[in-house]
Amino acid sequence: MAEVGNAQRDNAPPSLAFFKDEYTITSGMILTIKHGLPKAPRFVWLRLKNIVAELGYAIGDEIELTNTSEASAASNATSIKVVLAGRPTVVDFSNNNQTFITAADWTLIVKAEVY
Repeated sequence: MAEVGNAQRDNAPPSLAFFKDEYTITSGMILTIKHGLPKAPRFVWLRLKNIVAELGYAIGDEIELTNTSEASAASNATSIKVVLAGRPTVVDFSNNNQTFITAADWTLIVKAEVY
């Protein structure tokens, strides 16, 4: 379930509105998410969250996914659009090789903030 609210961060204006939700990963997924924020987000992050340990990652570990050729995000005043071109790859902690994730072992976190 989406989380929308206000938060205070170090050196941030006192009214920081945010949106955060998690999604099941599928190859070639396209999402259009209504964010419920008062205006277009200033920042949008895509992260992978490990839910079943694999590739040297522990449950709960998160990896930044934004700015890769595998994922794109766009936003406007009402929605966030996300596309995953295929199954994301991560660096395997056990051997330093770029490796495809097992989609069922991870979720996609979409987070947005507006000041």
